[in-house]
Order: sequence, then structure tokens, then C-alpha cells
Amino acid sequence: AGLNTIETHFFVFRNIKNTLPQELYNQGLSFDDVKVIYAGKGLIQPVFDDFQYGDIREVSIWVVSPIDPSIRHEIYYLDQIPYSMRGEMKLLSGIANLKDFLSLHSSYNLEIQIKFRNFVPANTLNRFTYSFAIFLNQ
Repeated sequence: AGLNTIETHFFVFRNIKNTLPQELYNQGLSFDDVKVIYAGKGLIQPVFDDFQYGDIREVSIWVVSPIDPSIRHEIYYLDQIPYSMRGEMKLLSGIANLKDFLSLHSSYNLEIQIKFRNFVPANTLNRFTYSFAIFLNQ
């Protein structure tokens, strides 16, 4: 609540465990079997109430190396958010191939960048869920 409309606001979630190597192993696969990895579905939803997402001008979500913050990829974004958007925000997936990044990092940081178009009148809890789309070699 009360965040200004001029600055971009950053929310960083640090040291998220990269479970992809184990998930590939469980399927009898490794990164050698993977051709490309893209961001899959991304969704922001309110936890308790019906949040007015129209107060947000744009959102951008980045996966960032915890070792070198200059190594980063935009995985989701949404701009030109309609004033009437309520209930959930379906994000557009970025175009970066994340295979090298995810094969080299045992953990990563998520950086959520938000620009508001209006002052938000109250605090709200939101949930961000996401997935990766994995395409295998043939």
C-alpha cells in the first residue's frame, strides 16, 4: 500500500532451489536430452481478496543468478494491463532459452518488477505460480 507511481518497485525472492535436474533425473533424462527450455505459464493471483490489478501499469519477472546478478533473463511480463483486470493476471512468457541458465545454477533468484498507475489503497497478498516448458531433442 502507498507505493508511488513514478518508480519501478522490486520484490526479490532469493535462493529458490532449482529442482529441474532432479525432475529430469526422475524421468530418466538429463540436460543433454533437452533442446530448449522456455518459460511456461505464469500467473499472479490474490490469496484472499479480489484484487484490482488495473492499478498496475506493467509487471516484469526475471530469473537472476545468485552468483552474478548481471546474468538474468526476463521470463514473464505484462504491459498495457486493462483497468478492469481483476481476479488473476495471466502473464506473457519471455522468449529466452533458459537451458544454459538452469543447467548451471542449483538455485536462482526471482525478481518481480512492478510499475503502478495508481496508488494501491491497501496491502494485499498475491501468489505467483510459474512453470517451464521443456522441449527434448529428437
